[in-house]
Amino acid sequence: MLRAVPPEFEQQRKRWVHTSNNWYNIHNVVGGASAALSVIIAVNAKANFLHSDWTTTLLAAGAAVLTFLLTTFHADKKGMAFTLASREVEAAMFRYSTDPTLPESFLGDAVARGIELLNKNGAI
Repeated sequence: MLRAVPPEFEQQRKRWVHTSNNWYNIHNVVGGASAALSVIIAVNAKANFLHSDWTTTLLAAGAAVLTFLLTTFHADKKGMAFTLASREVEAAMFRYSTDPTLPESFLGDAVARGIELLNKNGAI
């Protein structure tokens, strides 16, 4: 029979999974928008369908800003760090639930290791 894991550890794991997904979504949206603007600018160079030079300039500036954010924000690395931290807690929860000799402090140690992973990878 599996032993119940205290709910605060499951809540912590879920928070880290949610934060990981948010960072990945930020990375994908910013990268996709940057790529889309770059494609529009490239197509406009040939077809000239944007009739205003201001529009082209604003799109180019927007693409540059998004590319800058993509490279400096490191949302993909932060997402990976939160994924690793949540997996650390998940593994500890499984071991705790299947091994009755492990104390509850084992779960706290896993959360501490997850925080160390986040610090080491620059996520917090």
